[in-house]
Amino acid sequence: MSATPQPELEPVNAIDLASKMGISSETLSLAIRVDNNSLIANPRDQRWQPQLRDVVDLWGNLVLLFGEEADARAFLRQARPELQGKAPLEYLEQGRPNVVRNLALAMRESLP
Repeated sequence: MSATPQPELEPVNAIDLASKMGISSETLSLAIRVDNNSLIANPRDQRWQPQLRDVVDLWGNLVLLFGEEADARAFLRQARPELQGKAPLEYLEQGRPNVVRNLALAMRESLP
């Protein structure tokens, strides 16, 4: 019995993802810990696809949570008491998207 082949995923374009999220390529490069010039020159590079897919998942969770991309973008910029008064965007800039993901998951779990 042979394994069913998995469909090949389309590479994430970092520039398109940053645009969709309303963040700069520099912020995205900081979030995934990649040199910004390299990211701009090679936005679909296989070397950073795993990190980009994590950010795609984070973005998808934010859009599900807020219902609209505009609201998810606004969330990234709003200071949050759960983050000691910092905006989630600050954690992306620190290369800590997991903090934003954990907050989004906690917020989703608290919904009725």
